[in-house]
Amino acid sequence: FEIGDTIQLTLYDGNKKIPFTGTLMASTNSSDDTFLIADEVLQQLITETNPASAIYITVQPEKFESVKAQIDTLQQENTKFMFKSYDEELGIAKQLIRTIQYTIYGLLIVIGIIGYISLINTMITSILVRKKELGILQAIGLSDKQLRQMIHREGMFFTLGTLVLSLTIGNGLGYLLVRIIINTQILTISQYEYPITQTLVLIVAVVIGQIAITVFVNRYIHKQSLVERMRD
Repeated sequence: FEIGDTIQLTLYDGNKKIPFTGTLMASTNSSDDTFLIADEVLQQLITETNPASAIYITVQPEKFESVKAQIDTLQQENTKFMFKSYDEELGIAKQLIRTIQYTIYGLLIVIGIIGYISLINTMITSILVRKKELGILQAIGLSDKQLRQMIHREGMFFTLGTLVLSLTIGNGLGYLLVRIIINTQILTISQYEYPITQTLVLIVAVVIGQIAITVFVNRYIHKQSLVERMRD
């Protein structure tokens, strides 16, 4: 539907069918299959039946629990009524969101561990391939400190590359995915919020991980003596 469209509906007043034709004047984000009509117009069309299907009750915070208990008692006495309280519905929604978040975060942790293992393998392989070359460099004057700095800079190259790709392509694809979800209404998402906290955690985790990998690789290299490395 678009604003200005003419729609035809059938209203029911008891057993009586009332054809209704109206023009769509505005839209809300409440539901795709719900239409709102002015109360005065509805009362003119339906005269025999009470069309109320839901009652929303707002109370002062200090009286919430008391009113909730009384309404809950009324609901239990009459099975035609169904009662939902805001705090319970909010709790259910938050629990659902937490379940989805923990599932996705768990998947991301697994992917992160695989990424760290791949990074460690890449750096160790690079060192093993150049072990004799590094041994020769140390033999002609490259100090252990300079070797650590070189390994650290190589690691920072991988780290910066990871962060650049994550913060540009990764965030860009994430924003694009959210916009697609909003436009297609696959999920009940209406706005995009940049994940600042998650981004900071990513940066800290990658940097700390890189430092740990650098220390590990450096210790791995120095397990062998300089002569053994040059001989290999």
